[in-house]
Formats: sequence, structure tokens, C-alpha cells
Amino acid sequence: MNFNEANIFNRPKFFALCCLGSVVLVSLIAAISFFAALRGAEETLVPEVRGKDIVEALLELQQKELYPRIDLRYSASAADKGRILEQYPRAGSIVKAGRRIRLVVSQGAALSSVADYVGRDVADVRMELQTMFASNPRPLLILKEPFVYRRSGKPAGTILEQSPAPGTNIFSPVELELVVSGGTDGYSP
Repeated sequence: MNFNEANIFNRPKFFALCCLGSVVLVSLIAAISFFAALRGAEETLVPEVRGKDIVEALLELQQKELYPRIDLRYSASAADKGRILEQYPRAGSIVKAGRRIRLVVSQGAALSSVADYVGRDVADVRMELQTMFASNPRPLLILKEPFVYRRSGKPAGTILEQSPAPGTNIFSPVELELVVSGGTDGYSP
């Protein structure tokens, strides 16, 4: 076999197969390189942000490439305003970067001072307070029952007096004592 017969350029089928094999090999290497570079998002540890100010918590999440989903809720203390009350998933969980972290942020207390309830119907005030603190396990204003009923010219159920006085600041749960009209005949339920 001389050199001319062994030359691959003289054999077109073999040459075409070699070219095709080279293209397939280069394509396979390119695909492997592409998918290796695209690996899944890095995993990261969820930081503890409960009790922290919202700005501080957002900065910590940003450093970990996590994104917040913020829910607002009233809390028992006015001092909690702007602080993180809860987070999901919990601190210490390992998640993929780019995941949303649910933060429950305090809007502060629903009430900062006692309102003036004198002259209002006791049933309306009870309903208002129940609605206001429905999502709070520790309401800031608690109606002290049974009410004190007094004979009065006002319609039955009208609040005549209250303690603490309107405008009193609320820093912790307070019992609201009410004197309620029993009407002209002194009715009390």
C-alpha cells in the first residue's frame, strides 16, 4: 500500500464520516459545557430575620439572593412597628437562591390610645373591638364583663362612663370597664 492509496482524501466516504464524527464530537462537548455552566441556582441558608427592622431584614435577604413577600399585621405593641414578626421558611432552612421568603411585618398596635366610647351602644363597641383584634391572639383592649348597669334616661345599652379615660395611651393589654345604661326601668341583661 503506497501513500497515495492510504490518503483519506482519496476515500470520500471515510472522509465524510470523519468530518461528521468531528462535528458530532464538537457539538457534544459544547452541549456539556453549556449545561455545566447553567447548573441549578445555588443553594443558600435562610437567615434569621424575626425581630429585626424591615430594612435590616431586606438587606440580609438581598445578600443571600432571596426575595421577600411581605404581609402586614397588627401586633400587641406599638413598639413592634416595622419589625419582622414571622418568616417562612424558617431560619436555617436551605433553599435555592432566588426563592421568595414570606415576611410578616408589624404595623404596630391597632390602637395606640383608648377611644371615647361614651354615648355609643355597647353591642357596637363590642363588635368593633372583636373585629379590630380578630387576628391578634392578645388583644390590646379587653372589655371587662359583666358591665355595671345604671338606671338612666339614655336608651338601654348606651355607654355612660368608661375607665380608663379616652386618650389614655396603650402599651400593653388594658381592661376597659364600662358603665352602661339600663334604661329608665333599670334593665340589665
